[in-house]
Amino acid sequence: PSPTPSEILPPSPTPSPIPPLPPTPNPTATISPQSPASRLRFTTPIGGARVPERLDLAPGATRRYRLGIHEGVDFGFDVAGVPVSTGTRVVAAGDGVVVRADIDYREPSLREMDEILARSRTLGYTMPADLDRMRGMQVWIDHREGILTRYAHLNGIAAGITVGVPVSKGQLIAYVGSSGDPEYWGGLEPHLHFEVRLGDAYLGQGLPPDQARQLYVQALGGRD
Repeated sequence: PSPTPSEILPPSPTPSPIPPLPPTPNPTATISPQSPASRLRFTTPIGGARVPERLDLAPGATRRYRLGIHEGVDFGFDVAGVPVSTGTRVVAAGDGVVVRADIDYREPSLREMDEILARSRTLGYTMPADLDRMRGMQVWIDHREGILTRYAHLNGIAAGITVGVPVSKGQLIAYVGSSGDPEYWGGLEPHLHFEVRLGDAYLGQGLPPDQARQLYVQALGGRD
C-alpha cells in the first residue's frame, strides 16, 4: 500500500473476523535479508521497468497511516521507467512454483478498512493478516531455498496460474491493478507492489530505504 489518507473514520462497533494469513513456505532462507542480492538473478516483474528512485516506494519506508513499514518496491507512479497502468503485464521474476493465487479475491469493504486501521492505531503496528488484506489480490511464487516473491494490488491473474503450477522466469502471471480497497483511498493509483521474501523476512529488512533499494537493484539484474 502507498500514500496516506487524510482522514480515518472511527471503527465499526462490531468487528469483522480477521482472516488467517497464508503460510509462507521454506521458513529458512539461504541468503540474509541484508546480504548482496545479485545471486538471486531475478528479472523485473514489469518488462523494461527499473527500480524507482523514490525512497517512499522502497522497502523500509514508513507508512504512517497504518503505523507500519513498507516491505517491498512499488512499480508505478510514473517513476518506473515504463508506463504502468491497469492491465499492465506482470511476469514471474524467476523460475518457481505458484503457492498462492487469489483467483476468488474479494475486495475489502470500507468497514473492514476502518477496522484494520483502528487495530493498527490501538496496537501501534499493523497485524500481518491485516497487512495481507491491504495488499489486495496477490500471486506468490516459491523459488526454493527459502526465497519467495509476492506480487500485490493485482487487477487479475493470468489464465492457468493456480497453486502448484510451475512458472518460468519472465512468464506472464498477472496484471497490474489497484486492489486492496481503492474506494477507501479515493482511487489508489494502479501499481505493482513487489516483494522478495527470504524466510520470514523481506529483502532489505533492517536497512534504511536507500540501502534496501540497492539490494533490489542487485536482485533485478542491476537495472537502476
